[in-house]
Amino acid sequence: MIKLNLFTCLILISAITFAGCKKEDIINYQLNITTTNGTVVKNPAVSVYKSGASVQLTATPNQGYTFSSWSGDAIGSANPLTIAMNSDKNITANFTAIINTYTLNVTATNGIVAKDQNLTTYNGGTNVLLTVTPNPGYIFASWGGDATGTANPLTVTMNGNKNITANFTAINGQVVNVKNTGAKGDGVTDDTAALQAAVDQVAGTGGTVSVPTGTYMINAITHLNLKSNMNLIIESGAILKAIPNGSTNYAVLQLGGVSNVGISGGKIEGERVAHTGTTGEWGFGIGVLGSDHVTITGTTVTNCWGDGFYIGANGTTPCSVIRLTNVIADNNRRQGMSIIHVNDMIVTGSTFKNTNGTAPQAGIDIEPNANNTVNDVHILNCQIIDNYASGISLWLGTTIVNAAITNIEISGNTVDRNRRDGGITVVAPGAYTITNNLIRNNYRYGLIVDSNGSTITGNTITFNGITGGSGWGVDLRTVSSNNTVTGNTIQNNQTGQLRDTGTKNNTTSPPNQY
Repeated sequence: MIKLNLFTCLILISAITFAGCKKEDIINYQLNITTTNGTVVKNPAVSVYKSGASVQLTATPNQGYTFSSWSGDAIGSANPLTIAMNSDKNITANFTAIINTYTLNVTATNGIVAKDQNLTTYNGGTNVLLTVTPNPGYIFASWGGDATGTANPLTVTMNGNKNITANFTAINGQVVNVKNTGAKGDGVTDDTAALQAAVDQVAGTGGTVSVPTGTYMINAITHLNLKSNMNLIIESGAILKAIPNGSTNYAVLQLGGVSNVGISGGKIEGERVAHTGTTGEWGFGIGVLGSDHVTITGTTVTNCWGDGFYIGANGTTPCSVIRLTNVIADNNRRQGMSIIHVNDMIVTGSTFKNTNGTAPQAGIDIEPNANNTVNDVHILNCQIIDNYASGISLWLGTTIVNAAITNIEISGNTVDRNRRDGGITVVAPGAYTITNNLIRNNYRYGLIVDSNGSTITGNTITFNGITGGSGWGVDLRTVSSNNTVTGNTIQNNQTGQLRDTGTKNNTTSPPNQY
């Protein structure tokens, strides 16, 4: 029998033990960090990490940015963040630009200043358009405070808190009460001649015609013809009402080839219910023809055989520098307002509703005739509601020669419950700006686009085509091209949200929210 000494036994035991054991594999993992507009420090900062290792990530934003969140193989906004390395990881640090916000306070006495974006605060770098409408009897003189000069409208860049004052100067001139020229205001007497006498008395002087409470019957076929350098103040309880007629063409108030006219307040009423004719569509409440520097503030025009407001040519002369603020067009037969031949027009804070009776039946129709142009028109912060056809229409017929529509801005409006066609219908070659509108509940389409190079952003387009109708939220039609439709909220429309059948290069990315 072989005897083993103690040393030999120990060697044998160690060998048997080593042979029976398997060495654990050591697993290493990689950690990849992606970042833009900031940096991330890893602790420990090594190329690979053993399984189970803890790593602390600290995000530091670049100047002008703030850390917002982790994404990829990490979530949340903890900073620093500790992660366990139990697999390969790809992590992104997200940073958000710091946007300073500023306030804009505008003070105006004896006039109104409209902002194209009427917000409580503005992001730094935002451009805000200020448009002045003086009260009758005043003219805009200058800007004060954090703005200077006499530009109207004025573009203000928001690079700090701003306090701006609009300064006005009183127009010297007499005030003539129409009762003193023989007007009765009893709703029966033809007061046309008496009101015209008051107008003629102040014409050219900068004076004011005052119309006190009452109903003044006007022969709309001959019109009440306003003159240059005057103001017409219609008290809130006063109505200028058309005497029933059978004419295809009339205007209760007409401004033909005049300058520097202010109209404010009151009501202009047509005679569509009592109209004795059956043809024609051109019975207007206020017709502005080839006139310049006209302001209309706070006036309601209703029940006309044709349009509430008509802005067109006097012969071949266009209108220019036209300002409508806080006006209302209600229940007119053809259009709330037609814009036919004008350069430089701003419509703010106004309402165009219930247009019905004969085509086109839009709230606002921008549609030049042959040899006419519509240029530099801004429709801002208006209510366009319950019209039989489009809320706002830009239309240039293919048979209309030498006509153009250019530089149109439609911004900050509510376009609601209009029926035929679209809430906004753009069928005209050109580049237009349609931003920050609420377009909802229209019977068919929200927005129809047949244009070239338009910018359509920041709009909320929702619930169109729902109540028995059909249509897309946005419909880029066959000949549309080079339009940018981004950053809109387009949801809950009946047929679909966005359809692009355009010819080429319409941009719909970065995405809209669907």
